[in-house]
Amino acid sequence: MPSSKSEHNMSHLTIYKASAGSGKTYTLTLQYITLLLGVKDADGVYHLNHKDCLPQGEGVQRRRHRHILAVTFTNKATEEMKQRILKELQDLADETKDAAYAAALMDLFGCTRRQLAEAANDAMRQIIFDYSQFHVSTIDAFFQNVLRSMAFEFERQGDYDITMDSNAVINFAIDGLLEEFNMADMHQRKTEFSPLNSWILRKMEEAVRQGTDFNIFQTKGSVRRGIVEFVSSFFDEGFVEHSKAMSRWLEQSNAIRDFRKAVDDKIKSLKAQLAMQMDAARNAVGGRKLKSVISNILKNNEPSNPGAEYYKRAMAAVFEEMPFGPADIFKDYTPTPAEAQPILAALNSYAKYWADIKTLEMLRKYIGMYGLQKLVLDRVEQWRRDNNVLLLSDAADLISRFVTQDDVPFMYERMGVDLRHFLIDEFQDTSRLQWNNFRPLLSNSLASGFDNLIIGDEKQSIYRFRNSDASLLHHEVADEFPDDYQLKGVNPGENTNHRSAIEIVRFNNTLFHYIAEKMTLPGGGLFDSFGNVIQDIPARHRDMHGVVRIHIPPKKEKDAEKTENANVTEDESVTTAMIKNILRQHNDGGYRWGDIAVLTDTNNQASECVAALIEAGIPVMSADALEIDRARSVALVIGIIRLIANLWSLTAEAAGKGRKTRRVRASMMLCRFELALYRNGTNGGADADDGALVKTIEEVMDDLANDRLSDDFREQLEHILALHPSTLMSLADMIVATFVPQEMAQREMVYLSALSDTLMDYSNLYGNDIYEFLDWWDRQSKHPTVKASGDTDAVNVVTIHSAKGLQYPCVHLPYMDFNLIDAKKVESEWVASKALKGLIPDKVLPPAVFIRYSKDMNEYNTGFKDAYMANCRAKATDSINKAYVALTRPERELDIYVSAKSSQALSRDENTGAIIAAGLDAGKPFDVSLVSAVAAIDGNTPVPDGYENRDPAVIEALAEHFESATEYVYGADTHPDYGEDTKDDTADDLNYGTYIRDDTAIVTRVDAITRIDDGEEGFDDEDDEPAPPEAHVLVDGIYENEEVRQAAIRGKVLHEVLSGIRRPEDVYDDAVVTPLCRCASAHYLRHTHNYKVYLDDLRALFGDGGTNDAGLRRWFVETDDSMEEQPIFVPPVHPDDEDDFGRLLRPDRVVIHDGVMEVVDFKFTTREYPAHHRQVHEYCRILHMIYPEYPIKGYLWYMDRHAVVPVKLD
Repeated sequence: MPSSKSEHNMSHLTIYKASAGSGKTYTLTLQYITLLLGVKDADGVYHLNHKDCLPQGEGVQRRRHRHILAVTFTNKATEEMKQRILKELQDLADETKDAAYAAALMDLFGCTRRQLAEAANDAMRQIIFDYSQFHVSTIDAFFQNVLRSMAFEFERQGDYDITMDSNAVINFAIDGLLEEFNMADMHQRKTEFSPLNSWILRKMEEAVRQGTDFNIFQTKGSVRRGIVEFVSSFFDEGFVEHSKAMSRWLEQSNAIRDFRKAVDDKIKSLKAQLAMQMDAARNAVGGRKLKSVISNILKNNEPSNPGAEYYKRAMAAVFEEMPFGPADIFKDYTPTPAEAQPILAALNSYAKYWADIKTLEMLRKYIGMYGLQKLVLDRVEQWRRDNNVLLLSDAADLISRFVTQDDVPFMYERMGVDLRHFLIDEFQDTSRLQWNNFRPLLSNSLASGFDNLIIGDEKQSIYRFRNSDASLLHHEVADEFPDDYQLKGVNPGENTNHRSAIEIVRFNNTLFHYIAEKMTLPGGGLFDSFGNVIQDIPARHRDMHGVVRIHIPPKKEKDAEKTENANVTEDESVTTAMIKNILRQHNDGGYRWGDIAVLTDTNNQASECVAALIEAGIPVMSADALEIDRARSVALVIGIIRLIANLWSLTAEAAGKGRKTRRVRASMMLCRFELALYRNGTNGGADADDGALVKTIEEVMDDLANDRLSDDFREQLEHILALHPSTLMSLADMIVATFVPQEMAQREMVYLSALSDTLMDYSNLYGNDIYEFLDWWDRQSKHPTVKASGDTDAVNVVTIHSAKGLQYPCVHLPYMDFNLIDAKKVESEWVASKALKGLIPDKVLPPAVFIRYSKDMNEYNTGFKDAYMANCRAKATDSINKAYVALTRPERELDIYVSAKSSQALSRDENTGAIIAAGLDAGKPFDVSLVSAVAAIDGNTPVPDGYENRDPAVIEALAEHFESATEYVYGADTHPDYGEDTKDDTADDLNYGTYIRDDTAIVTRVDAITRIDDGEEGFDDEDDEPAPPEAHVLVDGIYENEEVRQAAIRGKVLHEVLSGIRRPEDVYDDAVVTPLCRCASAHYLRHTHNYKVYLDDLRALFGDGGTNDAGLRRWFVETDDSMEEQPIFVPPVHPDDEDDFGRLLRPDRVVIHDGVMEVVDFKFTTREYPAHHRQVHEYCRILHMIYPEYPIKGYLWYMDRHAVVPVKLD
């Protein structure tokens, strides 16, 4: 029987705070499957969605997956989530298998194992045949879906593109604005461009007064950086809440001028009032001797340093902690109250005056730029509409202006969905704007009595720079739904680490509990998000041991000459020590290279590690550090593109311009660095070795001018120029095929592929102008990186931010010396103008003001002090969370490296030199705090609440002291056991028979996984007959001749278009087929110029005299039981063979019609080959193993011949 009402919690929102390694994917998947397979009655009791389990009178509910939305943080997590759900459904569908969720679901539903298997199999099939309604997506993708569905309401075109490169858009807008301003006449500058004109004039006046340069057009100058920083704030979520009010304020006549005047007048007034008080105070002194503190205040109308003793005393007086009295003034005289009054008035108000003055001065410098809001945002909006492109962040902003709870039914209607349950993963990374958009949907669900899940971990909130707001998970969501939520994951029994070895769990338990208890945040308070930091250790992990090592460089002697052993031990660098340990783990420990990861704080640090590892001969893979422009082949391609651009420019000059333009001269200078590779030989160069590629661009240009180039090079270059390639990609392909040595191209293919992707993305957004591309390339401070492959056996070098959600057997942390509060990282923000209330008249006060945080805000006690301290606390929390993420990634071994500078700052015993405990300070580097905390942890470590009666091993003391002054070791070296499956049931086990491409998938049944691997080698395309045109590919993307290439492309385009056709009528519906043709053309041709050719071609195939007959139309009847281009992964026949990776089959169309499964493969050749029949035969064989209940037929559809050929099956 199902669980009773009393056993079931009636709360409809579960907030699960899942610590690192606690199986949140397991929990999320279990909840999804519960909602998918279970039907909840009015009493809150779940029943299995099975005819024999539902209450009397209720029928089985179909397509329940259509009502569930699971939201993840990344695309990778989305795919993993989909695969995990399907894999678990496979396991549940096999009643003989011990599925991970079977026991829990049987207990919840009160059903038998067979009933559960039947329900799981039915639900899995419904998802497969209705895959587009399998709602698992990122939050951004969901909002994009909303926006596209409601494009009319948002005044957008539904086929817009998305760009994530907001910096490029911002620079484009600024460049366009400055160019327009430069070309404008005086009248336009004083009207249309008045805000910019006024700001430039004031900045020029300041530069003249200060004797500094001012060049607004200098791309990398400080003035331009300031503009970019300010304009970038318009795209930050912090500005969104003020944007409407700011726009209305700016519409007022002279709003900026009046506000600036009010600020200037107030500053002058405050300084005048203070000067009068100071003059009165000095006059009242007479000739008597003042105490030093008083003397310093009266001598300085403006404080020289807020840290000076006299100013601290004046600040204390403001807070009435130490107000000045008559006895504080003179050294040897106590004045009467009347004598002291003018002096005390000045002393006790001195710091308050300067607090107000500094408050106004801090915001004054940006007031003139407020007017840029409309100028810049208008140009960005025009760019959006001209290019039909939106920024990724635009969707959430647009939706926030429209959607309320009352709009939810209308929104669902437009989207064609009926969402009832929401499962939100990684909720700590959700921004406030995203939550504001999601709140109406969740509220609507809760009001209807549907169950929902929010899951996350505040301790892993490290994306504040992307506007994530952990306070939502911490308390705000619970506060919004106080009567409708239950909290999980905060109790000891609900917080178990299934990832790491026992030593690593103990280490992190004690370390972070101690830090959370002992380290004070700026302005007071503790890290309250670490209340559930201590985790249990599962019983089966008690025998899985690991090790934690902290490597500390020896402390340098202050006077090396006085120390006999000063030069005995050299200070080993962090990277040298790390490489030594990595080699030990691989060579002695037996770990694969791919089992080892190096986590860094920044991309630059990742690059340094990559360089050091490569130099040591260690294979490396890093998506964060391998920028494509580091490859010699990419440098060569970009250099020749620049050379060709220069040649075109020189040709134009020869036709009449007369002299080199500045652009050409600058471009030629850049080529000196880029075109360090140049083929210098007479053999055409494809076989030339790398050593011959040494000429610079100037030498090439000189050779061209003086006819000294080899004939081959000249002919090849002239051939490219004569072809006038229409796209940047085609130009780059020609350069690679012509100039890049074959060995280099093969060796650096991953970089060249990444360059192709970059060129395609750029062309789609900005077009194919070669000069504009080179300008864009030169402006990029960071070029695209090579994407990591999970199949490469290489050491992983990733940033901590990129590593969140990942795990590795061995982890090295070489750069943990980041400051918890990074003073060098200056942040800016729009804040409500309430700090100015009382200083500035309300009628001229803007809704928000722009500030750059600085310590002066706190030290001068300005009106922005609270905002500054909140920013400091946020920085410190980010840093401690970042450390927590880093230290919880390893499974078996954790190596932490203390920097040489931090080593000098550690407290040591004067006699032995051993590390000793010291107080924790949020102002110190993290590695200093870490070592100090570990040194302080002993047998008296307090037991946290809730753990008094639990296993002592969970909170076992780490050490009373360091065993040596240079290394701390907790645990012992480990070795991997590749022969034994020790993977936890709750871990993300994705090794099953499915392959997902984009938004389509087909999954083999659980019982077919082993049966498919039946010893048959599968079909072989080798045959005496000529191969189809696709086989005439010389290398990837380069064909034997243009005819073969066009035939292959036509087949690919039409295949992709047909995969989107659901009904024959779709072929004649422009709204359906035109986007399909355009997208397919863009995919394979990188442009859409010829899409109508394929559209006409397709309609001819479906027209009269073609395939427009009733027999074939059944393959295009709109039904849930059809699959188009959905892949099947067949496991390897010989798993032990490294070259046997399995096979991927992709039938063009599978339709169940009148109880028969029909497999159709489209062919665009005029000739019929035996290999075609074997291919369809194999499709049918595999599908029959997956779906044995269906009779199966196979067909070859030769579309150009209007012929359908049945395939003979065994």
